[in-house]
Amino acid sequence: MSDKNLSEKSYQQYHQTLIETLAEHIKRTPPFNGDVLDELQALFLEKLDDILSNHPNQQDVSDSGQWLLNHIVSNYQQLMPAVPRDLFWYFGGDCLHFLEDHEISHFQQLDEAFHEARSHTDQAVNYEQLVKQSKTDIEGSLH
Repeated sequence: MSDKNLSEKSYQQYHQTLIETLAEHIKRTPPFNGDVLDELQALFLEKLDDILSNHPNQQDVSDSGQWLLNHIVSNYQQLMPAVPRDLFWYFGGDCLHFLEDHEISHFQQLDEAFHEARSHTDQAVNYEQLVKQSKTDIEGSLH
């Protein structure tokens, strides 16, 4: 596997981990941890499972992810604290409306840094490390 592919895999794995962590939280949280679900709740879990099983098939996952996050925002606000902001950016589309301008700017800079690093090195770029570094840079600029 080429280093460019390893970089892309690192990007996808970072987001897959966020999705899996969110899914675990959702499935432990009412009403999704109960035995009886209404039709919308069952569809919600079906979309969640679809995202987990089809990732990283980008277009299918993007559409399902947008649907899922829109339903969290509109129907399951109790889940909002568990949703990583990164996923709003990752799924894009309507989800971008839920990000503040400074968050959009941050994710744009992060994406640019990732693609810049990929184009200027022969080694794989670890996306998670890049995210951690960007958070450290932001925290440092706030102090």
